[in-house]
Amino acid sequence: MILFNKGKVHIRIYSEKELKQLHKAPKEDLLIGKDYYLDSSTSIGDLVSVLDLEEEGTYDFALPQKWAEENNFPVAIWFYPKKSPGSIFGRPILLNEMMERLRKILFIKAMIVWNHDDLD
Repeated sequence: MILFNKGKVHIRIYSEKELKQLHKAPKEDLLIGKDYYLDSSTSIGDLVSVLDLEEEGTYDFALPQKWAEENNFPVAIWFYPKKSPGSIFGRPILLNEMMERLRKILFIKAMIVWNHDDLD
């Protein structure tokens, strides 16, 4: 298990093997890379905090009803970027986009640790 901390928020990442030992089925939409998965008990709020979306703009957990209906009620937030022509109306950030952002953050952190270890 990998524990990723951001302030007071903690998210867990498990390998496929660890999930099987915990009698949990891996969920493809929570796949981070290779065989690592975000813990299914992670809330969208925790994920938003870890991704620092507050620094890029504001968000709402409530999705516009018509948009949600047209898109089969996806797991998403409605995001209002600080500096963007569409910031008045906002746009959705779907779970898969949040997962991609998390992958990039984890990759960067892993590279920093890896490069730091090479310096020792």
